[in-house]
Amino acid sequence: MTRSRRVTLPVMLLGLAFLPAGPHDPVGAWRAALDLAGGELRFSLVIEGPVSHLTGRLCNGGSCQALSAVKVEGDSLVLELGEYAASLAAVQRGDSLVGRYHNVGRKGPRTIPFRASRGKWAAQAGAPALLGRWDAWFESGFEHTPRVLEFRNGPRGLEGTVISNSGDYGLFWGGMHGDSFAIAHFDGSFVYLLAGRVAGDTLRGIFHAGLRSQTAFVAARSTGRPHLTPPTAVTRADTSD
Repeated sequence: MTRSRRVTLPVMLLGLAFLPAGPHDPVGAWRAALDLAGGELRFSLVIEGPVSHLTGRLCNGGSCQALSAVKVEGDSLVLELGEYAASLAAVQRGDSLVGRYHNVGRKGPRTIPFRASRGKWAAQAGAPALLGRWDAWFESGFEHTPRVLEFRNGPRGLEGTVISNSGDYGLFWGGMHGDSFAIAHFDGSFVYLLAGRVAGDTLRGIFHAGLRSQTAFVAARSTGRPHLTPPTAVTRADTSD
């Protein structure tokens, strides 16, 4: 009897070590998205550590930033981005999260639907017809403002950025399917989605900012000539003192 117990006990403990995670254990990688009025903004979440002391990262392609806090209360998960007075709050149902992104921006509080499922986004590369530099015009009412769009392929798929007279909008990440593309920048504060279609040497699409703002754009292959106004032409130093 004594010999049987000495053999059985380690086997039982080994089995317990490989039991599946509990129904409200958020640890792991998540394919996340914000549902904007005009489309889906994809990003990634990574939750790590024991449930008693969770940490996490919000990732836009290969660019990640640490979450300031990860809290689990019953079936609810709250991810805080203290630097931006922002949070992602959701209810966990098995391998899915459904909730809201909320932050206090310069124009007041905003809330955007948020969802996620376990796993990682598959890398989607951009076609050669899209890659490179494009001179764009953003059309808002009767105004047409210049932008430069850049696209390249990185380790996690299609990447790029939007550049204005005052600087770039940061790293955008996404993918391409057929002749259509979508790349986004979400860091917990800025919510940008650039989506469009390639037609020869022309791009047409929509630039989404926040939940509802949409600006149409058209772009042509860059010729190498200056398309943006140099910073020195729009700023000056006050030397009167």
